Amino acid sequence: MYEYYEYTGKKEFLEYVYPSIKNYLNLWQVNENGLMDCTVAYPIWEWGDSVASCDYQAIENAWYYFALSKIAQMAEALGYENEKLEFLEKMALLKTSYHQLWTENGYQSQNYEKPDERANAVAVIAGLADKDKYPVIKEILTNSYDSTVYMEKYILEALCKMGNIKEVQQRMEKRYNQMVNGEKACSTLWENWNYESGTKNHAWAGGPLIIMSKYFAGIEPLEKGYETISIEPQFGNLKKIEAAVSTIKGNIKLQAEKSENEVFLHMTVPAKTRVAIPKLKDDSKIIVNEKTVYKKGKPKKNRIAQYDYEDEKYFYFYVESGEYEIISK
Repeated sequence: MYEYYEYTGKKEFLEYVYPSIKNYLNLWQVNENGLMDCTVAYPIWEWGDSVASCDYQAIENAWYYFALSKIAQMAEALGYENEKLEFLEKMALLKTSYHQLWTENGYQSQNYEKPDERANAVAVIAGLADKDKYPVIKEILTNSYDSTVYMEKYILEALCKMGNIKEVQQRMEKRYNQMVNGEKACSTLWENWNYESGTKNHAWAGGPLIIMSKYFAGIEPLEKGYETISIEPQFGNLKKIEAAVSTIKGNIKLQAEKSENEVFLHMTVPAKTRVAIPKLKDDSKIIVNEKTVYKKGKPKKNRIAQYDYEDEKYFYFYVESGEYEIISK
């Protein structure tokens, strides 16, 4: 629901759903160990992710922390400062308690036989896992294959958030190969990895489509409702990316190509955009619509692209709505 607000900017939607979300989250109780009570008659993971047994406690608490983080952001957007602080306090206590599940092999409950890839992925997405834990979690997410199609999207997203784009692409190719290239491949995606079970046209199988758009093409709102757009392509093992995204401001189109000596971006954007131009070298020359905007380690004065900053991977520029051809070499 908060993501819907991020992509549309419709605050009235938050006002409508906020009371119900708050009431729902207050139903959960804390055990003596500081974690949420996840004892229910029929755990949702027995339905939605039953390829292998699940670490219910680790998964549910990670999702609950994620939910708290989003309702805290809702409270901030709506001006409920006191309630925001209450949610942040709950988050801090839960994060401290959640770390009791950490082992040298990853997050793992005492009654579960091994670190669950799904739990560790959600811990990353929710912000429970600090960066010093990423190497261990990366090993889990690149070597475990217990998740169903339902949860696979979150495995991929966690790897993206940790910066492992090549590993995401390799896992995606391995996991979805039979759906796309196999003898029983359809024009749609399957509900389960096994063709013989479930429907052959299931929405939750489309996780990679979100991953490719949001992380490979790097298209997402920088400000609510796409008031400002962010485009930050991550090639990984790819040499070429093409994407089109429909937004509340209009359509975004991107073509990106990368060679050893040059990166080329052709984009059409309906609003102000911060574009991250991949850095081939520190003294790259950047040309926007045939105008040099960066050369010999310094931005050049121009009326097309406003230099913002740079890091070890990208040069960041702002451009207004329009069509652009960008070359970095």
